[in-house]
Amino acid sequence: VALRVVVELDGGAVRVDGSERMVSIVVDPAYRGHGYGLLLLNELSERVPGRLLAVVHELNAPSVSLFTRAGYSLVGQHGVWRHYELEERKQN
Repeated sequence: VALRVVVELDGGAVRVDGSERMVSIVVDPAYRGHGYGLLLLNELSERVPGRLLAVVHELNAPSVSLFTRAGYSLVGQHGVWRHYELEERKQN
């Protein structure tokens, strides 16, 4: 069964799909730079246990910065695509 979780707020959405647990995010340009992306990624990590993965183009500086601030670590690169991973967070 393919996992699919979607978190939506006014101005954006984030989802994780499939057994690979790949994260994709979109934030309306009018909402960018106000913390919505980080809020969405943090909410997703609270709802989805286990590790999460993201693939980001190396020239997409805002996304690289966002995933880094959200705690994702660079684990590899294939051509222009950077691969990030968020390890499972411990519950308090």
